[in-house]
Amino acid sequence: MRDTIRFAALLALSGLALAPAACAAAGGAPDSAERAAVEARIGRLGRVRILGPGGPTVLLHPVVREDGLHMSGTWKPPRAALFVSADAPKPARPTEFVPWSAIEGVQVGRSAARSGALGGAVLGGAIVGLSLLTYHRNVSENWEQSGGWILAAGTTVVVGTTVVGFLLGATGQEWRTVWPPPPRGRP
Repeated sequence: MRDTIRFAALLALSGLALAPAACAAAGGAPDSAERAAVEARIGRLGRVRILGPGGPTVLLHPVVREDGLHMSGTWKPPRAALFVSADAPKPARPTEFVPWSAIEGVQVGRSAARSGALGGAVLGGAIVGLSLLTYHRNVSENWEQSGGWILAAGTTVVVGTTVVGFLLGATGQEWRTVWPPPPRGRP
């Protein structure tokens, strides 16, 4: 019986130790040190993505305050085209304020060009490797005559797929969570 009480007390105390982190992750407002860290991370960015119960929301020019994240300045709608149809929909106003209670996570974006280039290089290497495995007899028999051409073609394929992957990745964006901070050991 005494061991059961000790175990229950230990469990309750461990729950209290985890409560501040759970509160921050569950939508509680961060303390001033956490707000300063978030401001340092997102203060210079043009936009961030906020995860909440209603789904992701993009906030332009974020500013961190005690009550939540605000959009700095006023929003100016994009300039109309030279000829505008009467049926053309007006652009939606962006979100100007998100309270801490509605924020489950704050994400920053970065270009996916590096991932695209790496994927392109792997794809090009796989194409060249499979081609060499498929035609290994022909390659080994004619290596002295066409070895230089085979190396040049293989290099061209790998470089070409790397460049295409880089260009495709540059048009995309990867999002990474900055608040609440990810657990240790995860990027």
